[in-house]
Amino acid sequence: MTERVLQGPFLTRAAAARRAGVPVGEIVHRPDLLQVGGKTYKEAYFAFQFDRSGIRHDVGRLVLALRGKLDDATIADRLVRANVELNNLSPLSWLNRGGDVAQAIDAIREVMSPVPGSSVPPPGPGAGSSSIESPPSTVRPKTQKGMRFRPAGSH
Repeated sequence: MTERVLQGPFLTRAAAARRAGVPVGEIVHRPDLLQVGGKTYKEAYFAFQFDRSGIRHDVGRLVLALRGKLDDATIADRLVRANVELNNLSPLSWLNRGGDVAQAIDAIREVMSPVPGSSVPPPGPGAGSSSIESPPSTVRPKTQKGMRFRPAGSH
């Protein structure tokens, strides 16, 4: 079984708000930001969504295009997995090299069947299928302050 890859580091709500330049209470309502957690502990934000000027607009556009079709953890996973449509670069690496956002979105849509364990059902008929099998991997990312992230349901 393939597990999701959640690439850290992670930011707390307060740290993400500082990076984004918005009040702490507003950061949780940003539809262009991915977050993990939130039920048994406060949410954490992927640091790759930010740069020196604040929220990365390229990543934000991609998130907005995929939100509702995939959950946040699955979108984050798809951002860091190699994709044959992008010359075997991950969409995040593609964007980091100045690649086209629309092309990254299309590449992720080509492999839209959710990772096992995702809470979002696979797309309907004709919506695309997975042509890539990712190798099993387990990543245990650390938060910004060295705290371990534990997926919901694991104790």
